Amino acid sequence: MRRAWSRLRPRRQGARRTEPIPVLQVLGPHNTGTNFVIRILRDSGFRLEVHKQGHTRLWKHTLPDLIPEGLIADPSVRFLVLVKHPAFWFASMRKASYAAHLDDDGSVVMSSWGDIVFDDHRFPSLAEMWNWHYRTYLDRLPEDRTIVVRYEDALFDPERVVRGFGEWIGQHARHQADYAAILAEPAKPHGSPRHGEDALAHHARSPDELFGAAEYAALTAGLDAELLARFGYEL
Repeated sequence: MRRAWSRLRPRRQGARRTEPIPVLQVLGPHNTGTNFVIRILRDSGFRLEVHKQGHTRLWKHTLPDLIPEGLIADPSVRFLVLVKHPAFWFASMRKASYAAHLDDDGSVVMSSWGDIVFDDHRFPSLAEMWNWHYRTYLDRLPEDRTIVVRYEDALFDPERVVRGFGEWIGQHARHQADYAAILAEPAKPHGSPRHGEDALAHHARSPDELFGAAEYAALTAGLDAELLARFGYEL
C-alpha cells in the first residue's frame, strides 16, 4: 500500500470532483537534507503523495542513472532534488560517508585523495562525485516537472522554500509548520545529523572555514563551475 501525506475522502454523490493528488519523488544524495525538507513540506499540509523507502516507487537516494525511464516519463510525477553546498556536503560525507569509501583500503572517506567507490560507481574525488550526481539529475529529469531546493535555503528561510514549492506545485500550504520544533529534532534516526542551534551555527560558517586552506583547495578544485553558478553557490 502506498503511503500518502494526505488521502482523498470518498466523494459524495453529486459532489465536485477532486483533483488528483500530485505524486512527488524526492531525490538527493546522502547528507543533503532530504528528511528535513520532506518533514517541512509534510507539516505544511500540502496534498501530495510521497513515495518513500519501503512504500515506494523509488528510494530517495537512488543513484540518478538508475532512475527508471518509466518514472521519468510519467506526467503525473514531479521531482524535487535536494542540493547542499559542496563544501558542507564534503564535511557531511566525512562525518557519515555511508557506502562511499576510498578504493585503496576500503576505509571511509576521510581525505580528498584516492578513487572513491560508491556502490558500483567510481569517482576520482568527492568533487566529481558531487558533479556527477547533479549533472545526471539535470540531464535526465524533465525540467518542467523538476524543482531543485537548496538545503541552506530550507534551513535558514523555510517559509520562502514552502512558498516557492507551493507556487511550483500549484497549491497553498494548508498549515503553518513549526519550523523551530522540526529543526530541534534530529532529521533522521541514523547517521550523525546536526540539528537545532548546532545546524544553524555550522552552516552559517564560511565554506573555507571547514577545512585547512590546502585541503579546501584540493577538495574544491574539480567542482563544475556551471553547476555552482546554476545553484547560486560560491567557493
